[in-house]
Amino acid sequence: MIVDKPRGASSCNTNTNVATIAGKIENALKNWLAYAFVALLLMTGCQATNPDAGSGYINLSRHVEAFFQSYLANPNGEYFAVSTDGQNYGYSVCHSGRFNCTESGGVVALRACRQRSGSVPCKLYAMGEDIVWQAAGRVPDRIAPKFGSGPIELSARTKRRFQTYLEERDPEYFAVSPDGIYSSYSFCKNSPCLNPGLKALAVSGCVRDSGGQDCRIYAIKREIVWK
Repeated sequence: MIVDKPRGASSCNTNTNVATIAGKIENALKNWLAYAFVALLLMTGCQATNPDAGSGYINLSRHVEAFFQSYLANPNGEYFAVSTDGQNYGYSVCHSGRFNCTESGGVVALRACRQRSGSVPCKLYAMGEDIVWQAAGRVPDRIAPKFGSGPIELSARTKRRFQTYLEERDPEYFAVSPDGIYSSYSFCKNSPCLNPGLKALAVSGCVRDSGGQDCRIYAIKREIVWK
């Protein structure tokens, strides 16, 4: 027996399919917007949840930038604070692992910065390795310290500084520019030394003093390692 298909059945099915597809697209769009909103919250979370984060253009002094490099090189660095004039700093480190300590919101770093800055306000510049200072302008590139090699002649000033470095109680790293004119060093204030960022501190200080030369490690503790 042959049964005729009711007229209009095909168009009704088509309309149903279109409505189903439109519903799926609408749900997918809602899900995408939800994911995008969550991602936006995650990206801006540091600034949104921490009112102590700074904003606006800031120029870090050579001294502050050198210590920021030291902070970046320390895997346990938690917060880095800077005075609004870029001249002073403070940071916190958790030796049991980043963000495993009881500090909340960078209060330790801010306190250390305010002790140095006097009446100049301090704000958070970084949380972990992330810059939370909004619209800061130029952000220092992370320095990867390297050991020096090849012929080098130290200037009289660099020789005097190296002698001063050797006379420190716990000298750690001495860095020199390729022309031997500029140098910088780091030493440990407490024993045992727990700061893995001292190598970057020495190199970054030399880089800034030399106007951006490729400074290298010349000595570790009291041993010359430049080959």
